[in-house]
Amino acid sequence: METAQTIQARKRRQYGKWIAAAASFCFMVMIFAGYQFYFSATAVISIDVNPSIELNINRFDTVISVKAYNEDGQDLAENLDVIFMKYGEAVQAIMDSDAFAGYRSEDDVVSVAVAGYDEKQQKKILTDMESCAAEEKNMYCYYADGDEIAKAHEAGLSCGKYRAYLELQKLDPDVTVEEVREMTMREIRERIEELSPDPDDSSGSTAQEEGAGQRNGTGQRNGAGQRNGAGQKEGAGQSGKGHMHRRHKGAE
Repeated sequence: METAQTIQARKRRQYGKWIAAAASFCFMVMIFAGYQFYFSATAVISIDVNPSIELNINRFDTVISVKAYNEDGQDLAENLDVIFMKYGEAVQAIMDSDAFAGYRSEDDVVSVAVAGYDEKQQKKILTDMESCAAEEKNMYCYYADGDEIAKAHEAGLSCGKYRAYLELQKLDPDVTVEEVREMTMREIRERIEELSPDPDDSSGSTAQEEGAGQRNGTGQRNGAGQRNGAGQKEGAGQSGKGHMHRRHKGAE
């Protein structure tokens, strides 16, 4: 038969186990919450040449993952070591890498889109990216919102390529996401320029019409008419002289 002392000791042991279990649970929750907090993306930097990749940035301005959106992007991502870098260092490392240089010729356009859910962070990132672009040739930066990110990812495109796709689609309604996915940014831009109306066309056609008007001017025809009129007067004068001469002979 258990004594009161034994019962109390057993209860203390059970209570201690519950305390330890609760502490372990709280610790695990804190670890999970901290993990989620650190590894939740609050901004995205989309980089497109032909490789299309996105850097996911957390609230601490650190790269937490790299996502590829085409085969070249996958090859590039596998050759990058930018996880846990600050985004500015990561982008510069990508631009300077041999892996990236292999996909970029002198005339290729590099599109950098900054998107996210924290407006203050977005503005800061965009400002930093514009400073980086000032030192690079044919590198363009712009802002995209959270809704655009969702639509781009739904289409299986990076933010930068999705925006280029929308721009091309306005000029060519038949273009598909699949076609754009395999095009380089340079090819998309060239296609857009090819289909865009030339602002000089309207002024050129106006000049041609004006020129045609001058060539078809009635002044020359009127001039010819005046010469014809002069001819008629001369003819009338000659005829009059003939009549006068005949009347004179009759009088004689």
